[in-house]
Amino acid sequence: SFFPCLVVLFFQAQIRRIVFQFISEPSTIILAVTAANTDIANSDSLKIAREVDPEGLRTVGVVTKVDTLEEGADCSEVLRNRVIPLKRGYVGVVCRGQRQAAEMSIRDGLKEEESFFRSHPAYRAIASKQGIPFLAKMLNQILMKHIREALPELRSRISRLLQKTEAELATYGDPLLEAKANPGALLLHFFSRFARNFQDAIEGKLQAHHSSEQLMGGARINFIFHDWYSRALAEFDPLEGLSDHEIRTAIRRSTPTCMRYGPLYALTCIGLR
Repeated sequence: SFFPCLVVLFFQAQIRRIVFQFISEPSTIILAVTAANTDIANSDSLKIAREVDPEGLRTVGVVTKVDTLEEGADCSEVLRNRVIPLKRGYVGVVCRGQRQAAEMSIRDGLKEEESFFRSHPAYRAIASKQGIPFLAKMLNQILMKHIREALPELRSRISRLLQKTEAELATYGDPLLEAKANPGALLLHFFSRFARNFQDAIEGKLQAHHSSEQLMGGARINFIFHDWYSRALAEFDPLEGLSDHEIRTAIRRSTPTCMRYGPLYALTCIGLR
């Protein structure tokens, strides 16, 4: 026998498990989509989002079908973030239907969406923060900010993973040493490794055991020359501890002395000139 309700429940549970697999990550931005003609308090997407993001810090509300509400009804309170507040707020969009998609281009659809929000009395004041273009811009800004904030932790995580992998690899031994290669090949191997590590240090690439809070490689060299070395040169007194007599003596010693017994002087001395 076939039980449609059981099949539906099975797929709902499977979909829910897949969704939670992604939105449970603290670095995930949740896009909670709700139709404007439904009660926002009963929105399944917002309910699921609140389970992993109860404070609404990483949830963006998207309200669709804003143009399908009956005359006299609107969702301006939802779009103004007054019903179920989210830190990132809500954005209303007007999407093309199946018939409009066949008869209207995307550009014309965006123009019609903009005209709808700007001409509707309930949305006119917030029209600049509604629509698909604003949603795309907002998501791009969130993504760029999120990448900048997550990059240091991601770099540290990669460094720790690299250190763990290199430590595991080191336990397997050096392949050249295990193969008892000839001394020339072994020296070439170590020279190549040294050159590669030196180049990585100059380019500022962190090794696994290096701290991300300490200057390394090229950055360290730049700091030494432009900060420490230049300050040391400025504070250095080359004449410190030397008297004027010692300085004059050193200058006289460094002055070249003319040769007095050259051929011309020798001939003069013996009276041949």
